[in-house]
Amino acid sequence: MEAIALEKLAPSGLQRPRVNAWLADLCVEVDLLWEGERLAVELDSRRYHAHRTREDAGRGALLESFGYRVLRFGWGDITAGPFVAEVSRGLVECRKADA
Repeated sequence: MEAIALEKLAPSGLQRPRVNAWLADLCVEVDLLWEGERLAVELDSRRYHAHRTREDAGRGALLESFGYRVLRFGWGDITAGPFVAEVSRGLVECRKADA
């Protein structure tokens, strides 16, 4: 899903995120990370995330408690939904919060 997400983001002109970024201090891996803005994007496929809802919610809460904004997207959001617009809006909001 990361490859498809990056393909969708490429024409937007947004900065390329770190992919499968390991945050060692939190012991958490994030699918897409805009480190400067502290925006974490999690890509939830049914294959890998359907049975991990509680675990994913816990990771999201941990990230948020350390000042990250977390956005979650499923396959349909990325391929046919508002994925790029929502990521763009999230980045703008994160930048405003830091200003």
